Amino acid sequence: MVTDQAECVRLGWACRAAPPNATACTDGYQCFVDKLLGPFLAGNHNFFDMRAPCDRTANSLCYDFHAIADYLNLERVRAYLNVDPIVGVWGTIDQSVADRFLANGDFYHNTHTYVADALNDGLRVLIYAGDADLMCNWQGSRAWTLELEWAGQAGFNAAKERALISHDPLVANASASCRFDSEGEPGCVACINLIAEVFIDGWTEAPLLEDVRESWYFAFRLQLRHATPTSRDPGTRLDLRASSGDQVAFRI
Repeated sequence: MVTDQAECVRLGWACRAAPPNATACTDGYQCFVDKLLGPFLAGNHNFFDMRAPCDRTANSLCYDFHAIADYLNLERVRAYLNVDPIVGVWGTIDQSVADRFLANGDFYHNTHTYVADALNDGLRVLIYAGDADLMCNWQGSRAWTLELEWAGQAGFNAAKERALISHDPLVANASASCRFDSEGEPGCVACINLIAEVFIDGWTEAPLLEDVRESWYFAFRLQLRHATPTSRDPGTRLDLRASSGDQVAFRI
C-alpha cells in the first residue's frame, strides 16, 4: 500500500495541474478506491466506523436510510421544498453526478485556503471526524490543521493541549465521556482565530457530538467574558481522549 500510495499521489498532482486532466482525476480516484481503500473494504468493515461490520452486498453505505428516503419522497414534503415534479425520487447516491464531480477534479480539489481566510478574518472553524472513520480520517484532519498556514499557526501549534468533559445529553446521569483537566487560565481567547477538531461518529454518537458542539460554543462565551476584545492570541489547545475509544479534540 505504501508503494501504491505514491502512484495515487502522482495521479492527484496530475489531476490538479492545468489544464484540467479528467483522465488523471478519474484514474487517481480509482487508484485510491482500488489500492488504498479496497483492502479495508475487503474485510467487510463499515468505512464510517471501522469498529463495526458491514455487509456491502446488502447496503453499500452500511446504514439504513429508508426512513429518510420515505420522508423526503412524501408529496407534501416535496411540495413544501418546491421540488420540480419532473425530478425523480430522492436517493442516497447518484453515481452519474458523482462521476461528473470526479472528472472535474473535485476529489483532489484543495479547499484549505478558504479555512485559512476564514481564520484570518477572525471566524471560528470547527473540523470533526470520527476516530474510527476511514473516509474522514482524524489523522488526516490533524495533519492538515497543524500544517495550515494562517496568522495564528505558530501559536496554535505551540499551544498546550488540555482536556474537556462531554456527556450524552439524552442519558440521565451519564458518565463523562472525556476526562477533564482544568489546568490553564480562563479568558485566554477572545475575538479569536480558532480550530476545533471533534473526532466522533456523527451517526451513532450524534447526542455526544451535539453536546460537544454546544460545549464548544459555551466555552467560547465563557472565555469571552474574561478576555480583552483586542486579544488575538490563538490560546490553548484542548485535546480530549475518551475512555470508550472515541476521541474529541478542541484546539482553541
